[in-house]
Amino acid sequence: MRQQDDTVQDHTRFNLRKSDLVRVIVQALDSLSYHESAKILEKESGYRLHSEEITQFREGIMIGDWDKVSSSLKVLNIEDDEKETCVKFLINKQKYLEQLEKMNINDALSTLRKELSPNATDPNQLHKLASLLMCSNQNDLYNKAGWDGSSGRSRKDLIDDLHKYIPPALMVPENRLEKLLLQAVEYQKQSCLIGDDSSLSLLYEQTSQSVLPTETTHTLEHHTDEVWHVQFSPDGKLIITTSADHTAILYETSKLHTPKCILRGHSDTVSYARFSPDSKRVLTCSEDRSVKLWNVQTGDCVATFSRHKRAVSAVAWLPNGKMFISAGGGSDRSVRKWSLDTFQQVSCLKVDYHIYDLIVDKNGRIIILGHNKKIYIYEELDEDPVHTLSASDFMTSLDVSSDGKFLLAGISREDKEGTGSVYIWDLTENKMLRELEGYPQTKFVIRSTFSGKNSSYVLCGGEDGKIYIWERNTGKLHSSLDGHISTVSCVAWNYAHPHMFASCSDDSTVRIWSK
Repeated sequence: MRQQDDTVQDHTRFNLRKSDLVRVIVQALDSLSYHESAKILEKESGYRLHSEEITQFREGIMIGDWDKVSSSLKVLNIEDDEKETCVKFLINKQKYLEQLEKMNINDALSTLRKELSPNATDPNQLHKLASLLMCSNQNDLYNKAGWDGSSGRSRKDLIDDLHKYIPPALMVPENRLEKLLLQAVEYQKQSCLIGDDSSLSLLYEQTSQSVLPTETTHTLEHHTDEVWHVQFSPDGKLIITTSADHTAILYETSKLHTPKCILRGHSDTVSYARFSPDSKRVLTCSEDRSVKLWNVQTGDCVATFSRHKRAVSAVAWLPNGKMFISAGGGSDRSVRKWSLDTFQQVSCLKVDYHIYDLIVDKNGRIIILGHNKKIYIYEELDEDPVHTLSASDFMTSLDVSSDGKFLLAGISREDKEGTGSVYIWDLTENKMLRELEGYPQTKFVIRSTFSGKNSSYVLCGGEDGKIYIWERNTGKLHSSLDGHISTVSCVAWNYAHPHMFASCSDDSTVRIWSK
């Protein structure tokens, strides 16, 4: 029978080494209790899961035969001295604990002195092990050592720990085939715009192409001027659009043929809107320097907030739904926090830069985009920013992923005339991951958005009327969609009903895209 170090290079048609494939299949069969099938496959293929030495080594650990383990270890020939030292220490630690469990104090003391001490690299750990000699009973030992005993998982866990030091060619990592399959499933999930995790099967190919909304199912034409912003409510039942015609319009996603409410009251362009976390209220902000709060069921204006001295560029709700933040554009240069219990301003942050956009992530962090090519992240407005992100180009809009880990920033490129781009930032490490390029943008603010179940795609409009879709993890341009005849100002994804997204344009229309 061939050994795993056989030099015959037999490969599958996908260029996988047959010996590797057979070995992980044998391991999987054993883990599923198909032991006879595993033996038959080993015999038929000529490939063994492990050499005789490794088999004896593993069996010795699982039955607590430390003499067998020691003799098997000698013939493994682990070339790295440091790794061999770590292996010996871990094995003798398990041996020592089992001797204490049996109350064989003299044997345990001998193991501590002769086998653990020479291989110890951490004096504190050795001291802790020595202190276990004072344990009065097994439960005391289990609690102080954080160990579940020889009849628990400790021997299996030891084998898992040893994989860090023994080459995979000698000892195949535990559950290797299952882990590879889980990685493949996770890759498909990340590559899929939508989908139900519970329905993922190893038998089907999960692709974004088959579920990507690519068709305009509704064209909303109720605005009489450019449409600047569009957003879905968190429950996915409503959509709001804002326009240069001084109105915002609410639609029910189930009845898109006619508006639910037309929100009138602003005296200038309505540039931005945000639904409350409970989807019952919506905020609109305008170039008339005000923010208005609306009841989405009745369309009534509940309150007007008018402390800004210039156009209000953005609003964002705090996660509790009891407060919101507004940003004044132009020379206003202020970010104001408002209470919806009192309808009064709670605090005001004055800055020395124009504010282009503002969002709040799911943890309540306030993220402010300035005209000075910087993004400021605050835990609280009355404190200094906890992080500052810098770019080499002007950024005009922001979006944050559904899990709060990634940030989008739309870029107006100075060095590439007519070409826009989107930066993706990793908020856990506060670094830029990649830049998405390839859509036309010269001077207008275009709001991009994350999309897909895991925010795994990015959608952005262009000044050519198209919508561009990229893979977040690779930066690859996935596709582009035609529809609008003028600049696409904003794209919004419906996370509650992920077969749907919306786009709005300077052509005065809103398009609903679905399968």
